[in-house]
Amino acid sequence: MIFWLDNWCANESLSIMLNIIDTPLIDTSLMVWHFLTYAKECDVIKIKLLVDDVHMQLILATPIPSHFVHDDVYKRAQMTKLIILWFL
Repeated sequence: MIFWLDNWCANESLSIMLNIIDTPLIDTSLMVWHFLTYAKECDVIKIKLLVDDVHMQLILATPIPSHFVHDDVYKRAQMTKLIILWFL
């Protein structure tokens, strides 16, 4: 899932919540799993770099679906494994 286009809360994408109108400028390489920790929680430090405090609180108040986290944490683990193998 693309970070800016995923429904983080209130069934609205983050780009709509933040009133980002010029969607071609959105970095579509940022994925949701880039902003989740291995503990299956939001990576607050990373998200705060892009989102104001009000929207951060809305995001933190919304539970992360368990099936979604599993898939994204798995992808992150696979990516980490690939990076480690690349350096060997």
